[in-house]
Amino acid sequence: MAEGTLNPTPQGGTEPTTAPEPKVTKPIPQGKSTEDAVKEAVEAAKAEWEKDNAKKLEDAKSEGARLAKLTAEQRRAEEDKLERKAIEKEKAEIAKERLTMYAETELTKAKLPTDIAELIAIESRENTKKIIDALKKTVDEGIQAGVTERLKGKTPPLGSFQPTEPGSFMDVIRENQR
Repeated sequence: MAEGTLNPTPQGGTEPTTAPEPKVTKPIPQGKSTEDAVKEAVEAAKAEWEKDNAKKLEDAKSEGARLAKLTAEQRRAEEDKLERKAIEKEKAEIAKERLTMYAETELTKAKLPTDIAELIAIESRENTKKIIDALKKTVDEGIQAGVTERLKGKTPPLGSFQPTEPGSFMDVIRENQR
């Protein structure tokens, strides 16, 4: 997601907005120079940007007109409502950050990679812990299955070591002891 900025609202506050995501570029058609293709792309992006800004300006004007029609008490109620929404959003973000930190701690304890903490931090600590436990169990089972698979093979037969063979290891030891 693109980095956000703060824009003033008609009520005197600010609201976060995000820059538009970059568009996927198209290959340059044959017969056109790179310069012409770039000019066309810039003109198209400029036209889209102007259209978006015109829509935002129109929305802001209509919101301003709507707020102008309200009484002072109604305006305060609207501002309070917007403020409550902003506070609730911040609370949710803080709760998500705390849950992510908890998930990172639990993943570290379980010796699992912490880069997935944000993905598994869901709803509550209990749910997050259940997910981590299930993930740990699955990973451990997968590792054990891989180890077992690699260790499969023929086991050496019992009694394959014959110390009475001439030149065997035991003969060499006996010779050195004399």
